[in-house]
Amino acid sequence: MILILWGLIISKCLTLEYLIQAYSIPINSLFYIWTLTLSMAIVATITFLNTQNIRLSSPGKISVIHVCWLICVAAGLLSVAFFAISSQLGSQRLLVILTIITGFGYLMHGIGIGEKILIVSGIGWWIGAAVLATRHGIESMAILAFLIILLTILPLIIEMRQKKIGFF
Repeated sequence: MILILWGLIISKCLTLEYLIQAYSIPINSLFYIWTLTLSMAIVATITFLNTQNIRLSSPGKISVIHVCWLICVAAGLLSVAFFAISSQLGSQRLLVILTIITGFGYLMHGIGIGEKILIVSGIGWWIGAAVLATRHGIESMAILAFLIILLTILPLIIEMRQKKIGFF
């Protein structure tokens, strides 16, 4: 459920950033869109996790899938840090790199647990990276928002529906 909400939050921020840039709206999107939204989402996530009885089946034991996702998160954060430091790397390239990393995570996760929908999602992220690599404008943010909804949120909703988890 948290992944669905975070996917919707990131999609919303990307869509608003696209609209702000496309229509040249004079607003500080870094503060009013990204910082405020993500800080409130972090607070809400921490509050939600504190209210739930989240328990690990075997504390201290990390699976290969968790290590794979940790590597993907670290690679993504390093890419963002390199983007922030270097003026050589454009935001378009950063989005392509992040989609490739996300595709790798989904593919390894799908292979690790034998879940076909995650494997297809991983391949879809790589196809999305190829599409983003051909774009050189602000529409790449709208495309990335669409990819998040199509390749992250939709498979999670389908999985929840099949397992009858959550609010369905």
